[in-house]
Amino acid sequence: MTISRNPSFTPSPTLRKNLERSKQGVTARLNQIWDRYEHLLRSDAIELTPQEIEVLHNVCQGSFIEPSWIECLQLEIMDSDRYAENDAAATSLYQKLSTANYAQKLALVERLGY
Repeated sequence: MTISRNPSFTPSPTLRKNLERSKQGVTARLNQIWDRYEHLLRSDAIELTPQEIEVLHNVCQGSFIEPSWIECLQLEIMDSDRYAENDAAATSLYQKLSTANYAQKLALVERLGY
């Protein structure tokens, strides 16, 4: 998808308040938010094996991914068939996510495109 030079969007109420309070203007503030978010994605994502990535893709597909779901991501892994079957990749992914903070889980989900 190609975005036009000046895309139009409707911000959420909380984003609107943040943008309105900004002294730097809407475009500068949105770019600042994105730059900071992109850095978080690069720096906080946990390294996964290809098998762990496959488990995470399977868990994410078809899920409504919102903040509380991300917060409890390790429980979604535990509820998966592969974890129930004592799959090594699901078990190691569960262990990694159990010690991860929210930013690390968010970075993982985002890096996988969900």
